[in-house]
Amino acid sequence: MDWEPPEGFPRQRPAPTGDFDRAGFHLHEANKLRLQYSEDQTVRARGWHAHAPGQLWQGGGRSRTAQELFGAPERDDPEAPWQYNTRVLGS
Repeated sequence: MDWEPPEGFPRQRPAPTGDFDRAGFHLHEANKLRLQYSEDQTVRARGWHAHAPGQLWQGGGRSRTAQELFGAPERDDPEAPWQYNTRVLGS
């Protein structure tokens, strides 16, 4: 599908115009479900936040990873790279 998680947008995407990007917003929101349910190694989905391992969250003057805050989802192979190549949302 050639998407780059966790941003939630295809790699080839038009540059923003400054107007509200309704289609981009919906793609981003729909990709949260993709992060949560379509990662190749995930056994049991958790909140989409936990499925964005490289995402940094700022608060209280600190930066923390998504997994530090939300926990790590259970995966068949925890050491495998995060990929979204074999599972399709809804299957």
